[in-house]
Amino acid sequence: MPNKGNKTVEANQPSKDNLRWYDDMDEVLLNALAKEALKGNKHDDSWTTEAYANVVKTLSIAIGSHITNNHIKK
Repeated sequence: MPNKGNKTVEANQPSKDNLRWYDDMDEVLLNALAKEALKGNKHDDSWTTEAYANVVKTLSIAIGSHITNNHIKK
């Protein structure tokens, strides 16, 4: 039984993590990731927290939607 005080989102409820992804968003994402790689924000095949923050900011500005780390980590 779920705790009513729990603020986690049930799996069947819509959340801010739902985002319709379009092909033009791929280009923005790939360019942002390439820029972060050139800055050295990728270590041992993993992106740094700074890289994710920068990519989220870039995507949010370019796309105008509420982008989170979860949108780009999947």
